[in-house]
Amino acid sequence: MIVFDTQKITELESLLESSVLHFRESSGNAYGIICDVAKGSCEQLSSLYSRIGGLPDSPGPFKQLAAFAVLTQEVRLFNFATRDSTEDLDVVWNPRLTLWCLSAVATTLRLNGNHHAIVVPVLPTPHFQAEFINHLRSFYNGRILCGVETSTDLLSERILATALILEASSYAKDCSDEEFTRNAEDCLEKIAENPVLRGDIQFNDPEFLNLAIGIGLED
Repeated sequence: MIVFDTQKITELESLLESSVLHFRESSGNAYGIICDVAKGSCEQLSSLYSRIGGLPDSPGPFKQLAAFAVLTQEVRLFNFATRDSTEDLDVVWNPRLTLWCLSAVATTLRLNGNHHAIVVPVLPTPHFQAEFINHLRSFYNGRILCGVETSTDLLSERILATALILEASSYAKDCSDEEFTRNAEDCLEKIAENPVLRGDIQFNDPEFLNLAIGIGLED
């Protein structure tokens, strides 16, 4: 993925600038919003990611997307201006434009060295999309209200939780159980290298969970 590759900062900037230009020429004009990519913000994004522990050395596509979404609430990636609105543009529009740019970022994803693009964000309903935007906004608001830099441990937790949200919503919209298993094959092979996570997969066997309290998946 080019987002956190310090050797490809220029490529990331070009990708985001193209996505923001597309926004300005469509939705931005409709809302009277002027925006651009803040100078030096991509370097800040990459630097912040490098300081976060608790993430896999080679994160899967959804963790990569989540990291971009979460950390964009910590780094001023976008500049906003308008002639008419009195609303706080950063609070209102930063999470919206983050979601917009996820589609572009998703085309760069790689897993175990292989291109693994996801056509996303795949958010099943308008309500889900609104809730996801507000999910990101809560991170932004929390940082502003606290007036302090968010700890890297908390950022790690947010990234892992947001990755699960994106993954679950993607499967809910586009995948049957069979498709889910096929699409997740590379991830499952990686997980199986870790004995604890391999045990988690085995524990999730439907028959085992049915024996426990009857919550296993139906055949």
